[in-house]
Amino acid sequence: MPTKIFGVKRSKSGLILCEHNIIKYSCKVCNSKIFCKHGVIKRQCVPCKGAAICEHGRLKYQCRGCHGGSICLHDKLRSKCADCYPMGIYKDYKNGAKKRNHVFELPSKTMKNFLNLLVFIAGRIHYETA
Repeated sequence: MPTKIFGVKRSKSGLILCEHNIIKYSCKVCNSKIFCKHGVIKRQCVPCKGAAICEHGRLKYQCRGCHGGSICLHDKLRSKCADCYPMGIYKDYKNGAKKRNHVFELPSKTMKNFLNLLVFIAGRIHYETA
């Protein structure tokens, strides 16, 4: 339920809501100028060839071919790379369990140690097979 703080409607997380009870910057009615006819933010729309889309038809910052900023040294999305961001995998597991109504009780420190062990083993296997 939206609350009013200083005369402005806000969501539970504190974001400003528009008159349609939608987060103001993502309302397609109030911000019709930033959305294209496909209902996507113009700069991120592939059919409209938005400014954030590269020659490969992907978001520039996530494109391997364009060496986007979200691609790590291991040629993966930085947020999904176990080497660059091991806790991202922990969060994925935790969120996935929550979506499926499963209990996930592995402490983050234990998960971090486990992931470090996997990275170490993978490095040894790669070294031995190369």
